[in-house]
Amino acid sequence: MADRAQNFHRHGPRQSERRAARGQVVHDPSTRPLEPSKQPARDHVDLTVVIPLFNEAESLVELSIGLKKVLDDSRLKYEIFFVDDGSTDNSFKILQEMHQLNRQIKAIRFRRNFGKSAALSAGFQAANGAVIVTMDADLQDDPAEIPRLMEKLRDGYDLVSGWKKKRWIQSQKPFRPASSIL
Repeated sequence: MADRAQNFHRHGPRQSERRAARGQVVHDPSTRPLEPSKQPARDHVDLTVVIPLFNEAESLVELSIGLKKVLDDSRLKYEIFFVDDGSTDNSFKILQEMHQLNRQIKAIRFRRNFGKSAALSAGFQAANGAVIVTMDADLQDDPAEIPRLMEKLRDGYDLVSGWKKKRWIQSQKPFRPASSIL
């Protein structure tokens, strides 16, 4: 596949090529291992955001805009790994277009749906960041929380976890009363 040496990879999480999904040189596992002197150099990255997704085409642009604003303001060197877990919509096409606009956006693509755990695992293996933050692609996680998580790490915590006190599900989304429309 021509796009293998780019930041986009199509594979299943159990294949050995998943290790190569670092947006750099891809090594063909059927040949000899790369010699240490020929291993691709990893750039120093402060933060990797790993985002597993399945059929989230509608939210990807909005999420990436929010992430870019927050992460650019943080002045951290970062990368964003979207892991497309076998989407059947145009999620991966959107990710490719986003990568053209922002090279810090990278993607891994599974041939079929393997589940969130496999997607997170592939994202963790591809991550170059000293810190990894996970988010969902459905806009339920606010990118503006990332600086607060990073602050806790700077305070000396080894692990920081956040959760939403209130999540909106489709049937409970806030609505405008009819009187405000009239």
